[in-house]
Amino acid sequence: MGNILSKYNIGKDINNPKIGDKFVFLDDGKWGNSRLHIAIVTNIYDFDDTKNIKVKIWEDNHTQTEVPLSERIKDNISYDDLYVTNPQKVLECSIPSYDENLIYFINTKDSMYKWFSVDVQSWWQSGGLLTYDDYNKERSETNLTIQDIEDKLLEEYEQV
Repeated sequence: MGNILSKYNIGKDINNPKIGDKFVFLDDGKWGNSRLHIAIVTNIYDFDDTKNIKVKIWEDNHTQTEVPLSERIKDNISYDDLYVTNPQKVLECSIPSYDENLIYFINTKDSMYKWFSVDVQSWWQSGGLLTYDDYNKERSETNLTIQDIEDKLLEEYEQV
């Protein structure tokens, strides 16, 4: 089948992402075939600009409210030591097989996941972005084979 990860330009340069780049997304940062998706970068914002972007969130009383994206990001930073304390950029990604909402990522302090999503619309919208090289380096610690990943990503890619 060839190497689907490189064939479809998945995960070229996670340190300098561009709109249209595709990365391996692992739901909750966990390794498993059912947790694998493709994230497509749809926009890149300076953090300061996110105060002008409104996102809908669900309140405890089951109503929706619009709040600035920057507030939701700051909420995540305040309770999770994974994230950098002063993010400069925010990645906006589409992951249709994972969630109908856009998913937002900020830099982390983590050595494996350079970008990790923040829970914006739902508490479960967390996961890490990986390049192919990062995935390939780490996959030896899992029971997934590269063929498992390629098959799953081919299926995902055909849906995008």
